[in-house]
Amino acid sequence: MPDRTQPLNLGEQLLEQFLTAGRTLDPRDAPRFAEQYTRALGLGSAAVYLADIQQHRLVALAQGPDLPIDGTLAGWTFRTGSMRVAEDTGAGLVAWFPLTDGAERLGVLGLRTPALDREAVRRCGCWPRCSPW
Repeated sequence: MPDRTQPLNLGEQLLEQFLTAGRTLDPRDAPRFAEQYTRALGLGSAAVYLADIQQHRLVALAQGPDLPIDGTLAGWTFRTGSMRVAEDTGAGLVAWFPLTDGAERLGVLGLRTPALDREAVRRCGCWPRCSPW
């Protein structure tokens, strides 16, 4: 349980705002919403992908190519429910986080960033577990 006697740092305040506002978010606004908070936390850019009904592809909610579930890091993250970080040519790092609703796998959140430290991974790792979409 979080220690509420200590004031929240900026990252924790933003995460709390993200989770609170996200509970009533229209799913069509999810890409813009994730991008806004990702940039506010200094993490680069974000992309939200949801699995198609057959669970063969991850479909981008904003502009961008769909990704196959088999043979991609995003797909590995979706299948295993585990975060994955890899170097990305020209963009530094890409981190993939599973998006779930309870036990149901929904998709992945992809973050492109020049660097990730332990605190950044801890902060953004909470998003998908607590995410309303």
